Amino acid sequence: MRAAVFHEVGTPLAIEEVAKPELRPGDVMIKIEYCGICGSDLHATQAGDLVVPDGMILGHEFTGEIVEIGAEAGDQWQLGQQVTAVPVNACDDCGRQCKYNRGIHCANNLITGFGAPGAYAEYIRVDSGNVLALPDGLGLREGAAAEPLAVGHHVIDKANMRPGTNVLIIGAGPIGLSCAAFARHCGARHVVVSEISESRRTRAEQMGATATLDPGACEVAEAYAALAGGPPDLVIECVGVPGMLGMCLDLVKFQGKVMVCGVCTQAETFVPLAALAKEACLQWALGYEKRDFEVVLDLLAEGRIDPQPMITHVIGFEDLSKRFEDLRTPSDECKILLRPQSDA
Repeated sequence: MRAAVFHEVGTPLAIEEVAKPELRPGDVMIKIEYCGICGSDLHATQAGDLVVPDGMILGHEFTGEIVEIGAEAGDQWQLGQQVTAVPVNACDDCGRQCKYNRGIHCANNLITGFGAPGAYAEYIRVDSGNVLALPDGLGLREGAAAEPLAVGHHVIDKANMRPGTNVLIIGAGPIGLSCAAFARHCGARHVVVSEISESRRTRAEQMGATATLDPGACEVAEAYAALAGGPPDLVIECVGVPGMLGMCLDLVKFQGKVMVCGVCTQAETFVPLAALAKEACLQWALGYEKRDFEVVLDLLAEGRIDPQPMITHVIGFEDLSKRFEDLRTPSDECKILLRPQSDA
């Protein structure tokens, strides 16, 4: 089968013929229809502490159809069934996180596309326990947005956000857009997104933001107060660069909360006294649980969340290597989907 293979930092992904995975007991084989390019994929292929090994096939935001069913996979799966999967391959018996459905925190977890072969490929082998059927009426293209949307759902869930909360989101990439969608869905009064890109600000408004700000053209604290009548109750950091934590703590109101989901791989500094004086809460949110996927899929199928504004392009293998590298430079792109079968 064809796949996009990472070999080393500084070298574009190589489109190669590789062996098709072999099913193990409990697995299903999925023919990939769509797979999103994630910012985490970029982090994992550049110099730093998170580099994936030579030979890794990336990709963890995918949909497809079942083409093979392994022994012990259960009788709920059928050939041709359209599915997605939670990209978490936990040990299931460590007795700490796995038994509480928090597999992403399992010390033995091999995340799909980082520790286990991913979906920048024509086929992927998945443990049937991680597979989720797409509800009737949900297309494969829209279903491929379930993973980033699950991150946004998890952030808002962890924030314990009450209806009427005033929210400020920093960054309008796929995760920022997902947070905006679920903040609005869960009853936030003001959902303001700060983003330098005009096209991304437009997408934020299409996905639930009540207003947007250009941080290059205004003073964010003053502009937000003018819109919402005061500082935000909840600030969500979705950028992941040094300096963001201090800025968010400055922006949040007295006894407010800052949720952090941006992936920052560099040292961060801020003055704790400022947060102490505000009695601010600083909390991180990592990934998702299977329940987040289940809720997202239902809402997508019912049309209560629309992922279309975040999807900017669909490409085949012939364009993947270049478009992947182009994403390392800030642009108006949001979510690019690979369609491995499109240029077969």
